[in-house]
Amino acid sequence: PRILGSRSNNSMARLGGLHGRMLKTGDELSFVPAHEPAGSAFAKNTVCKGPVRVIWGLHAELFPRRQRDVFLASSFKISRHLNRMGIQLVDGSGVFRNSGELSLVSDPVVCGDIQILGDGTPVVLMRDHQPTGGYPRIATIISSDLGRFVQMRPGSEVWFEPVSVAHAHSLMNNV
Repeated sequence: PRILGSRSNNSMARLGGLHGRMLKTGDELSFVPAHEPAGSAFAKNTVCKGPVRVIWGLHAELFPRRQRDVFLASSFKISRHLNRMGIQLVDGSGVFRNSGELSLVSDPVVCGDIQILGDGTPVVLMRDHQPTGGYPRIATIISSDLGRFVQMRPGSEVWFEPVSVAHAHSLMNNV
């Protein structure tokens, strides 16, 4: 049902859901109301094509140049561990496996930040992220690519490409 103008689910706030509960295996949802034509705008952009563009993060310099290069040359997979707070990435290449101490003094974070946890797990922070974080953020997904990133399903492959802040701003102005 529609709640606050949305048909989404926020389990943390206990809003939405199917019959008041989280989705489970076998549940079926209709994303397009019967009166709308098939192939609406929502259904068209569900595949992430090409790299996801990022700007270097506040703590990128804490990672050696070689490690940043490997980060860009590697692909990651969307984990099954995801929610409105964050999406864990599977780091099959072990880019951040031996990064050493990754704990910092907490400071503000933004949606799209790619935070590297203490065990080396990359997590992309989402809309309901915590206000501060104590782990380094190597990069931030640009606003223009965030929508197609969040539509990726678990197991999907993703890789990143850096752009300048000026380029990211120009893309926002063209939307």
